[in-house]
Amino acid sequence: MRALIGHGWRAFYSNRKLWLYLYLVKLGLALVVTIPVLITVQSALENTLYSTPLLKEWSLKVIGELIFQRPFVLGYAVVATVIFALLVVLIRQFLNGGIYRAYASGARVTAREFFVAAGTRFGVHLRITGLMTIAYLLLLGIGIWFGSFAGRIITSTAPESGGVAFGVWLGVIGLFLTPAIAFSDTIRAASVRAGDTTLRPLMMEAFAFYRSRWVQLIGTYLLLFVPFVLLWALVEKSALLVTGALASKAGVFVELLLFQICSLLRTGQSLLFTASVANSYQSPVTLRSERVSGEVSGD
Repeated sequence: MRALIGHGWRAFYSNRKLWLYLYLVKLGLALVVTIPVLITVQSALENTLYSTPLLKEWSLKVIGELIFQRPFVLGYAVVATVIFALLVVLIRQFLNGGIYRAYASGARVTAREFFVAAGTRFGVHLRITGLMTIAYLLLLGIGIWFGSFAGRIITSTAPESGGVAFGVWLGVIGLFLTPAIAFSDTIRAASVRAGDTTLRPLMMEAFAFYRSRWVQLIGTYLLLFVPFVLLWALVEKSALLVTGALASKAGVFVELLLFQICSLLRTGQSLLFTASVANSYQSPVTLRSERVSGEVSGD
């Protein structure tokens, strides 16, 4: 894992401006979609019984009553979420071609090289996303079932440990999804060097590399992601405390600032893992050559 992260860090640092650019793209999309919805929701909630408790804590009772009394608020939120998700998927698949091209080379790429690769590989990454979405949904369902089973065991053993049971439930789901996330990055890394852009050859190439390095890939992802989860939980708790302690506008501003710092770190964590996989990826031919060379040297 040390070598994997070392290769990824060098590739990540060579194209470190991508971190800022991609974060700004994500922030821009969020603002375009959410600002109109937030203005509408704020005007509906201002000077109502809902606003005061929601500034101090995420009360499920208040949120439930809000949805029941003002269902249009939930409707706006759902529409905004769907629009934002579609925009992010399409734009991210376009950018993925340039991102994986930059990190696979390990050298700094020009804007022209980045966007040429982005446009050329856009269709490939869309197909990979469609394939992996099916895998994610299947593994999510399995993870939810096993997670609920594990949570019930903990609850029956220690009835007061509701938070622990919920954490175990999320952890089990994450363990089921992590191999698929690592394999998704492997397929995308394979698409940089593959001449054929159809999914079947890409999957076969990617699986050959994944099978030989799956422990390193999954371990690297967990090593990079778990600290972020702990930081995110700390930011979530801090944001609620700050929002309740300060005046409404100042509290909201500080909360948004904390979440944007968290979002920036999440973007960097994701890109570092991508760089680690893309820069360390080797084709099956290279892997076989290394294996044969090792066997000859041993003899």
